Amino acid sequence: MKPWGSDDLLETVLLPALNRRALLQLAKELEEGSEQQCRAVTAEIGHLPQLARVLGKLGEGNSDHKSRLESLSRE
Repeated sequence: MKPWGSDDLLETVLLPALNRRALLQLAKELEEGSEQQCRAVTAEIGHLPQLARVLGKLGEGNSDHKSRLESLSRE
């Protein structure tokens, strides 16, 4: 896992050429990446249970958002 920082930032400039499918795919990838980072950090900070719970909830939120985006892409 990479450490958090500028390497994890993504360029999110919306180009007119991006269609709905491409935008949904980009959004799903962002949610998935955030979920993975939350899970990885949560595993490393077991000695800080309150913070681990917060990050776990954030990861669950990312998972929920990704599921909603997937349902939009099927419409």
